[in-house]
Amino acid sequence: MLASISLNGDWSFRFDGDSAWSSLPVPGCWDALGHKDRSGPAWYRRTFTVPADWAGRRVWLRFDGVSYACTVSVNDREVARHVGAWDGFDVEITAAVVPGKDADLLVRVEKPAGLSHGPESETMPGNYPLRETLSGFLPYVWGHMFGGIWQDVTLYATGRVAC
Repeated sequence: MLASISLNGDWSFRFDGDSAWSSLPVPGCWDALGHKDRSGPAWYRRTFTVPADWAGRRVWLRFDGVSYACTVSVNDREVARHVGAWDGFDVEITAAVVPGKDADLLVRVEKPAGLSHGPESETMPGNYPLRETLSGFLPYVWGHMFGGIWQDVTLYATGRVAC
């Protein structure tokens, strides 16, 4: 039997180099805060509790969509890296958590860097140029890609064997 808990809701958020954290809903995008032209990196943070009755089970995080590249850490332990805006991914966090105890989740996200003025203009700073990111997937159109944890996040437990 699969047990799950939604981690959607207000998360703490800040851009790399900023000292203050603000609140940002997940799912959502930092573009909604008026930061359309920033590719990141940005940080998402929240605390969750693994239910005590999940002891002896495997514990996972499911991200249904993060744009575009992310690193996931739980209790200061890197547990996953993922690149791709459209595909979800699961990461086992059993070794990083203790059932019945709080856990700190930190997600570092970078979105594709858009162009500054039009199709032939310079790319804004960022590690993932928009043109290359969309190559072969979508026809290139000038503009910007959204950034953030834009789909649901779920904490779940499975038995010892997960299919």
